[in-house]
Amino acid sequence: MSGNWSTGWRRLLVIIPAVVLGGEAVALLTGLVSWRDAVLLLVVLELPHLALVLGSMGYATVLAIRRWRAGEPRWIAFRRSYYQVLPAPLAWAVTRELASLIAVGTLIRWPRPGIGGYSAGRGRVFAVLLVVILVELVVLHQLIPWPGVRLAHDLVGLYSLVIVVGYWAVPRTHPHRLLPDQLELRAGHDVVAVLPWPGTVVAERETRPGRAAITNGVLVLPNGRGVTTLTLRLREPATARLGRSGGLVRVVELGVDDPDGFRAAVPV
Repeated sequence: MSGNWSTGWRRLLVIIPAVVLGGEAVALLTGLVSWRDAVLLLVVLELPHLALVLGSMGYATVLAIRRWRAGEPRWIAFRRSYYQVLPAPLAWAVTRELASLIAVGTLIRWPRPGIGGYSAGRGRVFAVLLVVILVELVVLHQLIPWPGVRLAHDLVGLYSLVIVVGYWAVPRTHPHRLLPDQLELRAGHDVVAVLPWPGTVVAERETRPGRAAITNGVLVLPNGRGVTTLTLRLREPATARLGRSGGLVRVVELGVDDPDGFRAAVPV
């Protein structure tokens, strides 16, 4: 019963803006309303929808706190609750942005949080994005003549900078962890697989392109440049979960920042 209610509620959060935007588009194309009236109508109709979204996020947060207090790991409880209440695209956006903000805070508290781990490094893409956002922020700040609009633009631009830094920081602050008896593979905040060392062998050092996936018993976890640098072969299959897909894997194609250092650190 609760599952049907949750599914219906998520659909409602998607249907409302679709109906509003579709109706406004038809009204504009047929000349029933002017652009000014359409904007005012959009604001009036979307305010209740925004209130529903914010209320749903509040309810999801309450569920997450209950699950965390019941013993679930904090991030898993948060993500599970938001995906239960919100439509999947919105839940994905909220959880990714929160993960970015947490990663920025972690970087501020611990300047080198990745020490001892092997993160999926990202660099050039995020450096380019930062430069583009900074240039756009400075140029439009000079060109926008209205103080209120300029302030809103500056706030959104600064927030975008924080989020981009957070996307870069997530794998740095939550790296793969090489522990004495096991390897903990991560994708951001999510633990993808835990491999015990007695059943794991580093087969070879090789570089190949790849996309994160679980296919035919093979787990592919590339680095931020979309390549894997090591192949791990398991004597016993291990359980892996990546997003909505999961299963037993015997081979892991892994991308790390320092593959030679990784191989040297592996207990034989």
